[in-house]
Parts: sequence; structure tokens; C-alpha cells
Amino acid sequence: MTPEAPFEVRLKRRWRVAIAIGVPLFALLLVAGSAAVLTDASSGAIAIAAVVFIVATLGGLVVVPGTLLLVRSAQGVPDLLLDERGIVWGRDRRVDQSLAWDAVESIATKQVGGDMPERAFVLRVRPGRSGTDATGVGARILASMNRLRYGTTWSISTAGTDRSWEEIRAALGAHLSADAFEPEQPTDRA
Repeated sequence: MTPEAPFEVRLKRRWRVAIAIGVPLFALLLVAGSAAVLTDASSGAIAIAAVVFIVATLGGLVVVPGTLLLVRSAQGVPDLLLDERGIVWGRDRRVDQSLAWDAVESIATKQVGGDMPERAFVLRVRPGRSGTDATGVGARILASMNRLRYGTTWSISTAGTDRSWEEIRAALGAHLSADAFEPEQPTDRA
């Protein structure tokens, strides 16, 4: 890997298409479900609570993150960028989370089970060091999703990516010593 050729990781095309179809459908379901509940003869506190639940669930967990992923993808923003300076969860270090290579103490590979089994790289940051936190709204939401899934925002998921685990591992290895990689951890049921 050369400094002129950053390594980019993106969602596979089929995932982008599924999100492009699914997000508007869930948004329509959100509006239709809310309207149906509010126009029912039994309107009141229970109906309003049901609408809040529908909006929070479909909107907060599907529509908003899916829309952010679509917008970033349409703008050509990669999900992950590895370059001579370090790792960026996006492209722009001013708004996206980033971590310099010399701040990485070690990397553990974690197998995560569940509905979408995957292998993820979990980065440990050197004591006294930190990266830049995401400041953009979309980047903060995506960082929060990482924290929920892996317990840290400093992680690299291989689920649905256009690059294999081996390719990502090799790209990381081009910038870090072999000692930085810990033995693979057993499967979690996340």
C-alpha cells in the first residue's frame, strides 16, 4: 500500500440497493402506521404512545441511520478509509471519527454471532492517546451504532463490506506491526 493509494471499504452494492428500497418502505410504514393509529376512534393517550413507539422504533433504528448511510454513499464517502495518517470512519477527519496509526496499541479480531454473523476488528487505543471524535450528525450516529454492537466506537465491521476480512487485515498490517494483532477471540452472541 502506498500513500497515494488509500484503502477504502464500502458497503456491498446489494446492501446499498436493499437500504435504498427498504428505507423508503419503512418511512412509508412509519407514516401509514402513525396515521392509522391516530385516525382510529380510540384516539387518546394510548394512541399517542403507540405513535411515539412507531416513530422511535422505525424512525430511530431504521429510517434515520439508513438515510444517513444512503446520503454518505451517494456522496461517495467510504465507510472506512485507511491512509498514511491512520484510520477514518468516513473520509473527512474534521467531521468523521479518526485515529492515527501511532495511537493504536493493539487490534483484536472478534467473531460476532447473531442474525448477521461477522468478524470485526476491535482497536485498543494506547493509554493517554485518543483519536478525534465524530462531530457530524451522521458520523456520530454511525459511531453510536458501533458502540452498541461492539462496545467501542474504535471498531471495524466486516459485515456487508466490499472487502474481505483478509483484505482489511492486510491493509491494517501494512501500517501496524504483526505484534499489534491479538489472537482471534471466540464467538459472541451479540
